[in-house]
Amino acid sequence: MPDEWDFVDSWLDDVLNSQCLKTPSLKSASISPRYGIACTAQQIAPPSPPPSASKHLSLKRKHCAIMPSPRKRIRTRDDQLSSTTATSALSDIQLPPKAPSRSSSPTKVKATSPVRELRDIYRFASPPLKYTKSVNENTPQSIVDIIRGLPLHGVGVIPSSLKETIKATLPFEDIPDYAFYASTPDDYFTDQNLWGVVIDILQRAESCFIQNEPEAPWLDIAKELLTKIFAQPELERMLCVKDIQYSDINSATLLPHVHGTAIPTKKADLALAISLDAPTTVPVYTALRTSDPTIQLSQMSETSVSRLALPGCVEVGESGKNYLEASLQLGVWCFAGLAKLDELRVWSRIAGRKTPTPAVDRQTSAADDGGRTVGDGGSVVGVHATAMDYSRAEQNLPVFGWTAIGMDWKLHIAYRDTTDNGVVVLGPLDSGGLGSVMALYKLFKMATALAKWAKEKYWPEFRSIVEA
Repeated sequence: MPDEWDFVDSWLDDVLNSQCLKTPSLKSASISPRYGIACTAQQIAPPSPPPSASKHLSLKRKHCAIMPSPRKRIRTRDDQLSSTTATSALSDIQLPPKAPSRSSSPTKVKATSPVRELRDIYRFASPPLKYTKSVNENTPQSIVDIIRGLPLHGVGVIPSSLKETIKATLPFEDIPDYAFYASTPDDYFTDQNLWGVVIDILQRAESCFIQNEPEAPWLDIAKELLTKIFAQPELERMLCVKDIQYSDINSATLLPHVHGTAIPTKKADLALAISLDAPTTVPVYTALRTSDPTIQLSQMSETSVSRLALPGCVEVGESGKNYLEASLQLGVWCFAGLAKLDELRVWSRIAGRKTPTPAVDRQTSAADDGGRTVGDGGSVVGVHATAMDYSRAEQNLPVFGWTAIGMDWKLHIAYRDTTDNGVVVLGPLDSGGLGSVMALYKLFKMATALAKWAKEKYWPEFRSIVEA
């Protein structure tokens, strides 16, 4: 992970050094390129403890009332010389000052996670990107309604017609009675077909887990599972899955900024899109493209995906991937998606879908060589502030996303915070996963419920934005 996130260090170096070097009092000190903190060589390496310290500590442990830890080897003179040599060598490298450690070696430095550092910076960006664990008094009612409609507790997710089939196939699978719902004879063949899909997904996921497979096989499983879910007749082919691993956010104005510079980061792997092939969507997409052939309806740069409405995403990772990293990538995607909806509101209000204004509809910003700095005429704060119109409560249209780390899937719902114009990511919410029959059926039901929401709520509201 440190190699993959090296761009965070270079970005912090550019932004923080440009701010800290403006302070005269720091000229005489060394500036840490990673943290922008003034420090001197004396602060880097505290003096070594006296040779008697180790003996004193070992004697103290002997008289302790609790169970003693294994006795440590006594430091020798050679050890002390090597520590002193390492300390003097490190003094030439400008490391940040560290808090006193309980370790016996004063030269050990615990690495700082760039993901945690970046996620903390997002909280105070412009606009901020914040995370919350659960619903509170500030959560919009529309978000509460979505959550209440989800089978978060796994009640009634498996058809009762499969009870005997599950017992015969997986005799050690322990499924509580509340997980079953009464199915009808008419649903028998549908239930059996779905059971075949479930068994196949479970076996492939178990194989990936045992063989310690990388991300790619897990990504294939996620795409296939969601494609099967979206193929249900009741969804009328309204949704599809798009691979966006190699597609970037198409405008710097859609990202959080610090000191006028967009924060660089990675984003989600899969986008859940309103399909271009559904009978109810074709006329709308065609009319929008006719009115403006260059219009981009989503935050993604890839051509086929940029022309579609994107209500959701999935960030996939192999077993053991860091959750904070996955949630950060998901949060950035959701932030950009909500910012894009704001842009579309401005575009439809000002241009009336006939003469799009270059400042809003052309997805290029006044940028530096890295494509991240927004010019004076299009600051990110101005773009977001102008875009929001809170006269209509339904304009706080959320987007959703999963972190799918190995077998564990967690749901997140992102919405606009009307108090500071930031974005709040609510989650993780337990969505089941690929580890058991009950977990997979729970995930299936939850994904189906969100697909219905996208079909019945998100798409009509999206149409009202672009057709205003």
